[in-house]
Order: sequence, then structure tokens, then C-alpha cells
Amino acid sequence: MKDQFTNNTERDEIVSETLKSVAQNIEVNPTFKAELEKQLMEAHQPANVNSIFSAFNRAMPTLGWIAALAVMALVLNWVIRSIAPPPMPAANETLTPSAQETPTPIVVTENATPIPDSGGYDWRGTKLYLAQSLPESPTEANVYLLKEDQRATVEEARALAQRFGLDGEIYQAPGQLPNATNYFFTDGKQSLSVNSNPYFTYIADMAKAYNNTGATTNPNAETIINDFLQSHGFDFPHKIEPAELYGGYVVEPLSPDGFPMRYEFFSSRPMRVALDENGQVLRLESNLMDYESFGAQPYGIITAEEAFQKMMDDSITGGKIESALSSSITGIKEWRYAYPANETITIYGYAYSTPALDSAQPAFIQIDGYTATGNTNGMDALQPNTFVEATGQFITENGIERFNIESWKPSEFPQDGLVGTLRRENGQVLFQTEQGEELTIQPDVPANLPLPFENVFVLGVRKGDIYEWTLIDNRMSAGGGGGGGGGLGFYKLNLSGTPVPFPTATPIPSSGEGNYTVQEGDTLTSIAQAHGITVDQLMQANGLNDPMIFIDQRLVIPGAQSIQPAVGQRIEGQRGLMNITIYKRPNGNQRVEYILNYLPENAPYSYMMLLEGENLQALQAYQNRPVEIWGTVDRYDDRYAMPVIKVERFEIPFPDLQFQIMRGTQKIIRLYPK
Repeated sequence: MKDQFTNNTERDEIVSETLKSVAQNIEVNPTFKAELEKQLMEAHQPANVNSIFSAFNRAMPTLGWIAALAVMALVLNWVIRSIAPPPMPAANETLTPSAQETPTPIVVTENATPIPDSGGYDWRGTKLYLAQSLPESPTEANVYLLKEDQRATVEEARALAQRFGLDGEIYQAPGQLPNATNYFFTDGKQSLSVNSNPYFTYIADMAKAYNNTGATTNPNAETIINDFLQSHGFDFPHKIEPAELYGGYVVEPLSPDGFPMRYEFFSSRPMRVALDENGQVLRLESNLMDYESFGAQPYGIITAEEAFQKMMDDSITGGKIESALSSSITGIKEWRYAYPANETITIYGYAYSTPALDSAQPAFIQIDGYTATGNTNGMDALQPNTFVEATGQFITENGIERFNIESWKPSEFPQDGLVGTLRRENGQVLFQTEQGEELTIQPDVPANLPLPFENVFVLGVRKGDIYEWTLIDNRMSAGGGGGGGGGLGFYKLNLSGTPVPFPTATPIPSSGEGNYTVQEGDTLTSIAQAHGITVDQLMQANGLNDPMIFIDQRLVIPGAQSIQPAVGQRIEGQRGLMNITIYKRPNGNQRVEYILNYLPENAPYSYMMLLEGENLQALQAYQNRPVEIWGTVDRYDDRYAMPVIKVERFEIPFPDLQFQIMRGTQKIIRLYPK
């Protein structure tokens, strides 16, 4: 074929000029850069904000060059494809591919898997390739009915605790759901929090689990976990797999026909196990299913291929969750300060009090996961996770380490996390922050800590020019990153054209509300900052073990006065919309649930009440219509975290209100501003 260029020199000059033009015009979008800095900063709380910004300001030029290489690869592809016929110049002298051509999709995988020559799925203007083939699936499956979880009685909770070798005083711990409580058992080292027989959390070493940054992998994990389950009376059929999203391992119970019984991917895990560095079970979180067969007849199901095709159909708005999830941080090495034993020292940490079930007995007190004894007077009245300064000694009895307090007070120095460089000079360890400040590190760092140590994260308490450290790690330079959830997770990259800014998160009300509903764009950090609390306090109050939250999730704001009514409070003529659900069982029995959706005065969002009482059947004629109720708050329902109202009477304010159904056609018209 005749060459369309005069000679090779002319062709090389065009390619050279094109690459120069692209390189000169590459600039990281400021909005994207700011948002990326913000999200990365939040992933490493509680580090100093200015320190984190400075760290990622240094990283952005590297990100810019990565983006430049990606764009240059596309340009080179277009140049080579456009040799015949010659390309026409576009804006900024950038070569434009032919309108009939589609650039070859760039697929980057962790293992650098070659790009397939054919196949793939057409989706949103580009090609989507799967890392592995869709699984084979049966054509039919049995259906099981999930039983309603019943809160454990004191006797059932104590029997479960004895299986873990725990006995003695029973305490009341906050439940996973707002306004719910669990039974709590501890010997000072181990602990067990029980909501129901299938729903509990066991911790083998509270101090280690509290200060543990992540789950440890082990080649013998399956054997270790199986032996642990058997020795504690859990002999149900199951399979064990790594927990991709949460770390550790997931124990999935098997149905009678041999299939794993799972919850949705972003929701609960049936049972999650975390191992410590010695290959021992450190933590076990159980949310097992109690279910019954839904008839003997199996039901036909669609194939994985059909399900995947439905997932890619954007005309279907429900039934799917899209998200982006990066790999977790790997290669982290950390050094924690080892407190000396039997020596009077002052420590700083978050205090937490768990009241005894018997109000005549003292509360159980912890500081950063360590059991606190001695002079703990007044600590039971602190708000959860109050940062305190305590003086005393670490003592070990019967293999259990406790901190014996002589005196304590709320700390005047907050906990702080800084990024900078550690070095040793004249017998002292100095820490230069990214802002250029120089602090003296006390006490001395471990001998195996490499000095000088650049880009290091240090956690502790700052007192003027003295920084008392508790944790040092390399998280700022370790590989990997955080994850993300929610939103639409797969679109063709916009490598040219007008930059699209990130959406602005919905403002968070900062009034003293006791609950908050997660909005799009929220993070635990933004919610905690808006309510003047720490992320740890927010996670502890809601029983969260990881920072993943979801839109419409209800969170408890600790230390704030709840906008919902208290137990025993009178309800007078509360108006709301009636929502009625009838649960029918295969044996013909049914259960009816009456829920009133109402909007409290000055509240930014609605709440719900579960109604109980006699003669509520008449409400079934008023589904999704206004109703007014009178009664008393009897208790809080553990399942739904809502008040249960014993209804004395109700009225229908608009008895003649009817729904009007409109029929017709609709047409979508897009209006453009002048």
C-alpha cells in the first residue's frame, strides 16, 4: 500500500509533535485532585489533616504522569491506526481517530492478564471483560424461609458463654443495632457479646483485638478454624473462604442440599474469623441463619449468564448493587509501645464503660481495650470513648493483663496522628513533621525501628515539643489502598472534554440528634466531624468493625440526645403514614406488622414506630394513609431499632381519602438554558 507520508522523517515529526502537545496539555483536574486528597486523607484517620494533604500533594505529580502515560498510549494507538489515510488536525493539534473507529479498550489487571482478542460484553459504550468465567449453576434450587431472630434469654446467653469458658458477672453492652443491648461476658481478657444464639461476637484477647490493624492470613487457616469450631460445639456443615471485603475468613454454613447460605455481598457475613500473628483465633463474629424449608418442591432458577445480562441492563433500576473496591493496604509494618509491667506510668487512651446487668454491681471499665481496675470511680459516668489520662501500673495475674489505676482525669491533650521523618540525633529521637516542626519523641523507639524513617505515621499525644508515641507504622508508603461502596461503578473513562466535578455531599445536620441516616457522599469521618465526635466513638457506638457504611443506614450518634421517644413516654395523637406488612407462612399461619412512619418536629428525616395492641386489624384498610395514634412507648425493638408503641386508640383523620390512579402517556423533554 502506498505510504501516505512523504517519508519516515515526516511521519516521525508528526508523532513527536503529537506527543509533545499531549504532554504539555496534561494536567490533573483540580476538583478530582482535591476530592482524591480528601478521600485518601479520610482513609487514614486520625492523622493530622495538614500532614495528609502535604503527603498527597507530593504524590499527585506521580499520578499525573500515570494519567499522562495512559493518554499517550491511546494517542499512539490512534496515530498508528491513522497512518492511512492521514489524520486531520483537531483542537490543540491533537490527532482525532476516525468517527467509525472505536479505540481498543485498555484493561489493567493486578496480574497483567493479556487483553482478550475477542469476546467481552458491550456495556456503556465500552468493552467489559471478566477476570474469570461465570460459574456453572444448577437449573433449580430449594427455597428456605429465614426465621425471625429471637433475642437470647439470660440463661441462653450464659450457656453460650460457658462454651467459651466464660462465667461470672453479666454486663449490658450496646448491640449492633441502635437502641439495642447485648449480654456481655468477660474474664478481663476474653469477651463474649450475645444478642441471640446465632448472633454473637467472641474475642480471645480484647487488648490485642482493639489494637489490631488487620486480620492475618495463615496457610493452615482452615484446619485452625475447624478445630476451634469443633472444640466449642459448632459442628454444622460449612465451607471456609477468605473474606475478600472484610479481611480474615468467612465460615459459610451449607444448606441440606450442600449450597453455601450467604447474605448479600455488602451486608452481614454468616460467620467471620480473624486470626492473630500466632495462628490463633483472635475474633469470631457470628450472624448465622436460622431457617426452615419452604416446601419440598424445588424452584427453577436462571443461569449465572442470564443474571449477569440482567445486571448489565441499565433499564432495570432495582435488584443490583454497583461498587468499586480496591485491594486492601498490604505490607504494613507497625511498632507499638510495650508498656512496662509493675511500674508506675501514665497512659493516654479511650475509656469505655459497660454497666452490669445487676445495677448493684460495678461496671466493667476498659482503656484502649485493656481491663482497668483500682481507682475507677466516676469512669462509669463518662461518655463512651472519652479520651483520658490515667496513672497506675500494668499487672498480670493468671495470664490476664490489667491496668491498676491510682488516679485519672479527662485528658487535656487530644490523641493526634502525624506524618513526617524520624531520625536519631545526639541520643534523642527527633520527629520532623511535614509542616517543618521538630518534636522530641518519648519514650525511646524500639531498637528494630530503622532510622532515619521517612514518610512515617506516628500516633500519640503531643505536649508542646514532646510527642509521647503509642504507635509507629509505614501505612503512608505501604502498597494498596482503601475501598469504596455504593454508586455506579463502571463507566467509560472521560479522557477528554469538559471535566465533570464530583457531586457535593448532602450537608450533615450538626444538631444534637441521637440518630443519623447515612446520605450519599457521607463517610464515617464526615459524620463524626459534623457531630463533634471521633470516628472511633462513632464506630464503637454502632458496633462497626470496618468503615463501610451504606446509604439509608441509621447510625447512633453517641452522647447526643435522641430525637425518638424514650421508653415509658406518652404518645398523644401522633400522625403518620401507615405501612402494613403481612407475612404468610407455608403452614397457613401469618403475622401482621403495623409500622407508622412519622416526622418529628424539627427533624430532617422521618422515623418509624412499631405498633402493637388489640383491634389493630381495622388499620389494614388504611395502608399508606394518614393515621393518628395514642399510647405509650413499651420498649425498643432489637431487629428494627425502633420504638414499640402499645396503642390505646387510633383515629383516621381523613376517612374519605382515596387514591386516584392516573392513566395516560408520558414524554421526556430535555430543556436547555439559553
